[in-house]
Amino acid sequence: MYDPDEIPEADYKQIPENVKSDICLHGDNNSYEPRTHYRWVNDTSNYQITPDRQKILKHGYCAAVSYIDAQIGKVMGELKRLGLDKNTIVVLWGDHGWHLGDYGIWGKFTNFDIALRSPLIIKIPGINDPGIFADGIVETVDIFPTLADLCDLPIPGHLEGISIKPLIYDPDAKVKKYSVGERNAWGVHGVTLRSEQYRLMVWKGKDGDTIDIELFDYSENPMPSLNIADDNPEIVKQLMSVLKNDKI
Repeated sequence: MYDPDEIPEADYKQIPENVKSDICLHGDNNSYEPRTHYRWVNDTSNYQITPDRQKILKHGYCAAVSYIDAQIGKVMGELKRLGLDKNTIVVLWGDHGWHLGDYGIWGKFTNFDIALRSPLIIKIPGINDPGIFADGIVETVDIFPTLADLCDLPIPGHLEGISIKPLIYDPDAKVKKYSVGERNAWGVHGVTLRSEQYRLMVWKGKDGDTIDIELFDYSENPMPSLNIADDNPEIVKQLMSVLKNDKI
């Protein structure tokens, strides 16, 4: 289905400017997954991701997405054949995104949008205008309370997520101001906060001391190339206070 030579390379393959450390990009183990999980047989290049291998990886990624798409189509077709599509809610989501050469990374395990944004499609019976993209901020923890809400079931009060039902009926609705992500990276713990415009990354060592703080502006570019934390201390302070006070 795909010609590897026609698949474009990543738009931005460099490390963002003003990043003081490479913790945000796998540290000293950049793109370790193709070198550990998905090695080439009889490799003699020390598992280097050469331009030819980059084409193979992106080609395989496209093929995998199309394969899954076909299987989902079979499930949806069978629901319709059985007459269950009129009373069945279908949710498709993934646990992470995947760098395909973006910022020079091949794999997941970063706190950038590319790794933390994941597929989320919710199909409910009788929707008037299906297939519309909603731009509001949501999190995986919102799926369960949303399903409870759609099924007219009580939403337990102890849940961290909220119902995003308003987004399903109005793609312009706003239900959250922020989303939170985190990851551990070889003894370093990273927490990130995403607002509509900014992504804040805070990295701490084993002793809890802050090692690095990064701020990226996504308003003009889905692949921001500059850490602006030092030039915007007030924005950093405001977003840090949100993290500290859990005002998500």
